[in-house]
Amino acid sequence: MRYVGNRITKFSDPPLLTGRARYAGDITPPGTLYACFVRSKYAHARIRGIDTSRASRVPGVRALIIGDEFLDYPIFQPISTKPYKPYGAKEATVYPLVVGKVRFVGEPIVMVVAESRIAAAEAASLVDVDYDVLPAVVDPEEALKPGAPKVYDHWDGNLFMKFPSEWGDVDAAFGKAEYTLSDSVRIQRFTGQALEPRAYVADYNTIENHLTFYSSTQQPHPLRTILAETLKIPENQVRVVQPYVGGGFGLKIPPFQEEIAVAVASVKLGRPVKWVAERWEELMAGGHARDQRHYFEVAFNSDGKILGMKVRIIADMGALFPTPGWGMPLVTTIHLPTVYKVENYRIELLEIVTNKNPLNAYRGYGKECACFLMERIMDMVARRLGKDRIDIRMKNFIPPNDFPARISRYTVLDSGNYPTVLKRAVEVFEYEKWLKLKEEARKKGRYIGIGVAYELTPEGACIPGSFFLQYDAVTIKVAPTGKVLVYTGITSPGNGQETAIAQIVADNLGVSIDDVVVYQGDTDLCPYGLGNFSGRSMISGGSAALLASIELREKLRKVAARILESRPEDLEVSDGKFYVKEVPERQVTIRDAAFAIYKNPYDLAIDVEPGLEITKYFKMPNALHIPDESGYTRTYTSFPNAAHLCAVEVDIETGKFDILKYVVVDDCGKVINPMIVEGQLHGGVAQGIGGAIMEELVYSSAGQLLTTTFMDYPIPTAKEVPDMIIEHVETPSPYTPTGAKGVGESGIVGAPACLASAVEDALSDFGVKVMETPLRPSRVWRLIQEARKK
Repeated sequence: MRYVGNRITKFSDPPLLTGRARYAGDITPPGTLYACFVRSKYAHARIRGIDTSRASRVPGVRALIIGDEFLDYPIFQPISTKPYKPYGAKEATVYPLVVGKVRFVGEPIVMVVAESRIAAAEAASLVDVDYDVLPAVVDPEEALKPGAPKVYDHWDGNLFMKFPSEWGDVDAAFGKAEYTLSDSVRIQRFTGQALEPRAYVADYNTIENHLTFYSSTQQPHPLRTILAETLKIPENQVRVVQPYVGGGFGLKIPPFQEEIAVAVASVKLGRPVKWVAERWEELMAGGHARDQRHYFEVAFNSDGKILGMKVRIIADMGALFPTPGWGMPLVTTIHLPTVYKVENYRIELLEIVTNKNPLNAYRGYGKECACFLMERIMDMVARRLGKDRIDIRMKNFIPPNDFPARISRYTVLDSGNYPTVLKRAVEVFEYEKWLKLKEEARKKGRYIGIGVAYELTPEGACIPGSFFLQYDAVTIKVAPTGKVLVYTGITSPGNGQETAIAQIVADNLGVSIDDVVVYQGDTDLCPYGLGNFSGRSMISGGSAALLASIELREKLRKVAARILESRPEDLEVSDGKFYVKEVPERQVTIRDAAFAIYKNPYDLAIDVEPGLEITKYFKMPNALHIPDESGYTRTYTSFPNAAHLCAVEVDIETGKFDILKYVVVDDCGKVINPMIVEGQLHGGVAQGIGGAIMEELVYSSAGQLLTTTFMDYPIPTAKEVPDMIIEHVETPSPYTPTGAKGVGESGIVGAPACLASAVEDALSDFGVKVMETPLRPSRVWRLIQEARKK
C-alpha cells in the first residue's frame, strides 16, 4: 500500500493553519437575525409568568418567543427508551423552550431574536420571569429517598431506570474465595470543551418552503431527519450543512433545545436566524458527563485470580433529556469486567434524575468509568497480596485464544492480544528501570510512583432504536480525466477522517492521493450516513470507501484489459496506471481507461455499464439486536484497547504532582494513518488528564453551578500535558475489510486510571488509597494528611 499505513498530512491542515476555514459561526446570510436565550436562574421552579414588555421596547428586537409557542415542536429523543421499558425506563417530553417548570439552572425559557447580537442580549437582560421556587435535589442518593423533590411530576420518583447485568454463579464464587475486598470509587461530573462552541444558522426560504441549516453538528443526516420531522417540512426540502467543526467529542450530537429553537424561529420569521453559544452557556447547558459512584466487592484467590465481583452503580443523570447521555452508565455496565476474565459478577445500575444539566455524550461514554473501576481493583488486589501490578493484570487477562469472547449478555469482544500489548508497554516504559529509580528517590525523600492501566475502548456503537448504528455510505465518482470525487456520510469534527478515507480510496483505485477530493457534511451532496461518533469513521465509513473503490477499480480493469488486449486478471494497478504483470511496460493510464468508459461505450467499454459512479453501504456484521436463542445481544462491534504506563512525582507538602513519563501502546487494529491515530491518542490522553486532575462541575446544594468559566473550570494546557511515547500493536478487526477498529475514544479511557495508580503508588508508604477524581493538589494533600493520622 502506498498511502494506507503512512503519515499523510491532513487535508484540513492548510485552511485551519492559515485561518481560512469557515465555521458555522462565520456564516451570516443576508438579512440574518441573532438569537439570545433567557435561561433559568433556579434549578427547580415553576414559571408563574413571563413579562417581555421592557424587552420588546429594545430597538431591533423582532421576536420574543416563550415555551408555549413551541408546544407543536416536541424534541426527538436520540435514543429510544422502548427497549429499556422492562427495566423501568421512563419518558419525559422536552420542548425547545421550557414549558411550565424548569429543572436545571441554565435551561432556556425565552428566545430573543433581534437585528444584532447586542440588541438580543440587551433585550434578554430585560425579560422578567416570575418563579415559584421549588426545593432542588442535587445528590442522586438523596433523590432516591422517600419525600425527595420530584424532578418530573408524573413519575413515581426520581429513578429513571434500574438495569441489571449478571454472569455466572456469583454466590458460589464468593463462597470459595480466599480473599474479599470492598470499597467504592467515584468519577466526578465534568465535560468536554471544544475550541468552537455550538453554533447554528437557520435560513428558511418561505417561497420554496426550504430550510438550509448550518450547524456544528456531528450528524448532519440524522439532524436533517429530526428537523424535517419536528418542523413538519418534507425532508427533501431540508438541507443540513456542516462546515468546519472545531471539535465535537460527542457533545455536538443532535438534538439540542437551542438547535430546534433556531430552526423554528427562522421558519416563523422568514429570515435567517443565528446563534453561537457563549462559553458559560456551554458549561451550564451544553451537556455534562460522568458523575458515577461505584460500590463494589471483589473475591479473589492468593494467586491474584479474580473469582467474582459485585458492583452497584449510582449514576447522576441530571434532568435527563433530550441529549443522549443516559446511555453512558449503561455502557459502563455492559462492558464490565473489561479486558479481564471474570466469570462471575452481579452488577446493578441505578440511573437517577436530579436538578442538574442533563448528561450528554462525551468522549469515552462510560468506558472510562469501567476502566477506572477495574484498574483500581487490580491495584488493590496486588497491594493486598504483595504482588506486582503487571503480574496481576497478566494473570487476569482474557487470553488471545479466547476470542471472540463474550463478557456479558450484551457484549462479545472481537479480537485482541492484551498480554502482548502490555508487555510492549512495559518494555517501552522501561518498567524495571523505573522501579529502581522509584526506590532510589524514596531514600532521598522524593515520592515517585508508577502508574499502570489497561483500557478497553468499545467502538462502533450500534444501539437499538437510535441513529447510533453501524452502517455508513460512500459515493465515489471518477471523472473522464481520472480525477476522483468522494462523498461520504462520515463527518470530521477536526480529526482528519477525510484524509484517511482518501488514503483508502487512492490505494484501492491505484491513483495518486492528490487526485482525490473528499466531500462531507452536506446532506444535499453526500449519501445518507450517520456522521461521527463512537470511533466509527474507519469502521463503517472507511470500509464503505474500500468496497466502493474496489468495485470501481474492477470496472476500470475490464476496460484497461480490452485496451491492452489482455485478460483483466493479468493486470495490476498502481501510480495511476494499469499494467500487465508479466510485461510491465504494457500499460494504460486510469485516465485513458476512464475516458474510454465515457467516450467509447459501444466499443472499448462495451462490456461495462456507462459511467464511473457508485454508492456503497457497509454494515458491521457482528451487531445483534434481535436476541439469539440464549437471549443475548451485541450493541458494540469493535474493541480497540491500549496499555498506559506513567511515572509521577508527588510533592507531599502541597499535593501537587508532575508527570515524568507517559507511554501508550495501542491496538486499534490496522492503522490507516499513524499521524492521525497518534493525534487522537495525544488528544485523548490530554482530556483524560484534565478529567483526572482538574476538571469538575461543582453544584451548590441549591443546584447552582459554581464552575461557569475557565477561571473555576480549568482545562489542561501544554504545561499539564507531557510528551508521550506512543506505539502500536496491530490486531486487525475480523469484521471490517480494512482491519481498522477505531481510535476516536482511545487515550481518555485509560489516562485517569493510570494517573490514579501512579499517585497511589507514590504515596504507598503512607497507605494512601486513591478512589476518587479529580486529583487536585488539595485532594492529594488531604489524602496524605488523613493517612498520616491512621
